[in-house]
Amino acid sequence: MASGDYYAVLGVARTATGDEIQRSYRKLARAWHPDVNKAPEAESKFKSISEAYDTLSDPDSRARYDAFGEDFRKVPDDVDPAQWARAQNARQHGGGPQAAGPFVDFGAQGDSASFEDLFGDVFRQRQSGPRPGPDQEVEVELSVRDAYTGGKHKISLTGSSGSRNYTVTIPAGVTNGQRIRLAGQGAPGRNGGAPGDLYLVAQLRPDPKFKVDGRNLIVDLPVAPWEAILGATVAVDTP
Repeated sequence: MASGDYYAVLGVARTATGDEIQRSYRKLARAWHPDVNKAPEAESKFKSISEAYDTLSDPDSRARYDAFGEDFRKVPDDVDPAQWARAQNARQHGGGPQAAGPFVDFGAQGDSASFEDLFGDVFRQRQSGPRPGPDQEVEVELSVRDAYTGGKHKISLTGSSGSRNYTVTIPAGVTNGQRIRLAGQGAPGRNGGAPGDLYLVAQLRPDPKFKVDGRNLIVDLPVAPWEAILGATVAVDTP
């Protein structure tokens, strides 16, 4: 999970456009990619940047994040954002029914509106009703050629419900650390709830010939001294 506010992680305003978010992500991803940046915190920083971008680049997940903050994955789909905001405000400031609005009537006692008071019934209903399955994440190890060309890849997941095998399509040109979302392929839901999503995280194996720099490949090109001096046309291996 990315630490802090996703907008702060990407260094953009909450009103940023999709293009502004993408430009900031590309700049930060190049600066913090573990293949380029050897600082100890580079890998965790890169993952935080990627997660923030995955959330804010999707209009639906961005809308839920704006409404519910870091709890956006846990909040049931039919919870009203305005009621959620009133509950959060009441919990933080100890407000009574005026702070919570008409959602809950506390009667004449004027007890403070707690999170459990406002949303306890909603979440208790979820215990017996349909509950969506949680998202899952798995690393997929790829060779440079696999990442370059894309194609089918087999993965296995082991959970409380047993092992599951998948054959997934990796897009051509995937980069190290890139997350690929497979909607509805995560853990199964409960009581008829929808399954979660499965996220594949690409991990490129070291290659004896090619060095990876973001989306660029670097390869040593042997040339003879006279070719270097006089110029020449030589063959270069690529994926």
